[in-house]
Amino acid sequence: MKKLVVLSLFCVFATITQAGLVGVGLDYVDTSYTAATRVFSMNDSGLLAVLQHDNNTQTYLMGISIQLATTYASGMSFAGGDFVISDVGGTLLAGNVISVDFTAGATTLAGEGKAQVTTSNLNGFPVGPADIISITFNLTPAFADFNQNYTGDSKVNFQVPEPVTMCLLGLGGLLLRKRG
Repeated sequence: MKKLVVLSLFCVFATITQAGLVGVGLDYVDTSYTAATRVFSMNDSGLLAVLQHDNNTQTYLMGISIQLATTYASGMSFAGGDFVISDVGGTLLAGNVISVDFTAGATTLAGEGKAQVTTSNLNGFPVGPADIISITFNLTPAFADFNQNYTGDSKVNFQVPEPVTMCLLGLGGLLLRKRG
């Protein structure tokens, strides 16, 4: 019971004192797929990032760098790899890519997936699961299959659980553990 009260107080304090990050969006990211290595990668810097916070405010940061790499699995799926989103102050978001599943258009790949956030220096930001809610890769040349190289630019959007959600999940876990 003592742990539950401490966790509850922490959740209330964290929610009142700071707005947690819930989304990161980047546009016009240099992106490529290399057939020889079977690696899909985003690697670019000097980008504008839109950060969405749980109190519905947005922050715009210029000069952001992103590195994301994931490896072709089969069909339209990629698995594994890692990502880092940073600015001049350091790492904003970093972790492991779990999966990305694409659908192909004539000159685009549209994807979504899962990631695990392992580090961040943003106040109020929880470490844990994240959704890659969209990757839109504008291809050159037109898509045929993953046996050829592609280059282009992408939009990428990450969504992460807000502190309130993480606290509720933690409280629920403690209650279930106590009943068991």
